[in-house]
Amino acid sequence: MNTAGLLISTFNSEISTSMVFVYPGGTIAPLANACEASGINIEVFKSEQGAGFAAIGANVATNKPSICLVTSGPGVTNIVTCIADAFYDSIPVIFLTGQVGTSDLARNPKLRQRGFQETPTTQICKPICKAVYSLKPNMSILDVKSLVKLAIGTAVSNRKGPVVIDCPMDAQLSELNKENILHEDYLPKLDKNYSISDKKTTPNYSKIIETIKKSKRPAILLGGGVSKSSGFAVRNIISLYFKNIALIFSLRGLSVSSSDHPSHCGFIGHTGNILANNILDNSDFLLCLGTRLDIRQTGSEFKSFSDNRKLVLVNNDYDEISSVRVDVDESFFLDCDIFIKELSIEIEKLVPKDLSNRIHWFSTIKDDFSGLEDPNLKNIKGINPAKAISHVLSELHKTDKPSIFSTGVGSHQHWTMRNLKYDSERDILLTSSGHGTMGYDIPALIGAALSCPEKIPMCICGDGSFLMNGFEIIKAIESKINIKLLLIRNKSLGIVSTFQNWKFGNRLMTSNFYSADLEKILSGMGINWIKKCNNSENLYSISSEFLSNDLPSAIIIE
Repeated sequence: MNTAGLLISTFNSEISTSMVFVYPGGTIAPLANACEASGINIEVFKSEQGAGFAAIGANVATNKPSICLVTSGPGVTNIVTCIADAFYDSIPVIFLTGQVGTSDLARNPKLRQRGFQETPTTQICKPICKAVYSLKPNMSILDVKSLVKLAIGTAVSNRKGPVVIDCPMDAQLSELNKENILHEDYLPKLDKNYSISDKKTTPNYSKIIETIKKSKRPAILLGGGVSKSSGFAVRNIISLYFKNIALIFSLRGLSVSSSDHPSHCGFIGHTGNILANNILDNSDFLLCLGTRLDIRQTGSEFKSFSDNRKLVLVNNDYDEISSVRVDVDESFFLDCDIFIKELSIEIEKLVPKDLSNRIHWFSTIKDDFSGLEDPNLKNIKGINPAKAISHVLSELHKTDKPSIFSTGVGSHQHWTMRNLKYDSERDILLTSSGHGTMGYDIPALIGAALSCPEKIPMCICGDGSFLMNGFEIIKAIESKINIKLLLIRNKSLGIVSTFQNWKFGNRLMTSNFYSADLEKILSGMGINWIKKCNNSENLYSISSEFLSNDLPSAIIIE
């Protein structure tokens, strides 16, 4: 067995890899061959971005590291966006990148390029992943196995994220060194958070509990750093002990709690729910779990964000803790799942369950704001896209079937998140948050659907986002995925147009672009159930068939 074969078989044994996500190329041929030899399905997409986003979707769906293979040169540069997306949203994907031979890499550093399709992968990727490693010729069996374990351990430890392994062609094909030598480069290294483990803090849980009990308007903000199981634990705490705690969320945090929980008030930020933002503004105690409090959540008036409330922050990224932009009363460098588990134990000891009858302080606010509409959509001509999305999501929720929801990036993303009907115990939510990547939607959905074929795959995207990677629909058809596509065709980059119109008047570069005949495009790619919709009555009459049929289907909102 050569190095490529052992690398792939070790990944397979460590994480039970059933499939890898690939865009083909010459310098990953040995790795692809090793996948086939190991019985691993090779899912070939129509671009590197398609493969990369599919790997991200598969990871979210299965909660275990996924693997993406791309070739050298343009393969690497095309996958950079996916690596960055995984990095900023803390998704542990292993990217295996092909590379020219080590002799070409050892060229005169003043040369731009020696090998065909050569790029400096390690230098390009280093700032946007947790670690970059390189295969070397004549590695030992121990070297390769240690590298795999190191890559997986780095990807899933502390704040999760992607890892890149650059694979020169001669190193892949190299016969394994029989000597039991461990290269110094592959000795287990602790990631940056382990290196400062002495800074990890132990909260005074009884003090936090006492603060909650004394607060009149307490709220918990859940971010993407909280797992679904811990999200359930938080809901359980509220249901049993503190019914007066309001639950609000970051955009990514929406995936950790069912939307029908009585305390669920939506997500915060400049495009968030009006209710959630009012809860945030009126709270006198805010416990922030697994969120970095970015500018879209806090606004730019940082000094006033913490006024009139006690603010406690828990995060497993020390750099986020030490660089938070707002004033925090207490911050704890700690894994949120550990914090929630230990807090639950202390609450059971210290808090009588009769506190569960306390009045919901946010109930009147909930009644006041739950029906308010987006002011930009009040006088819209034709169908209201936010109401259309809300209707389809409600109809899907009524089917009581497990679903996968994915969105692109733009106005439709925020309309979806404000109207999401979601069950965290059965559903999967996919959206690009920190990097905000258009074109994420369809390939991420396909990756998740390949991993969870029993769930209904629903994609909501705008025409701008669709035109980025919409051709991956072909992959869905090839894989017999009955994708449900709700496509908003407003012939513009809606969220950017809104900003430009507000800031620059009529000088718009993103409005009224030509988005082609999307019906013909979808039909040509293999979607045969397609309906156009330009009024609410039409939507209500077709949505049931759209959701219930066993065909890849699309509704185009115009």
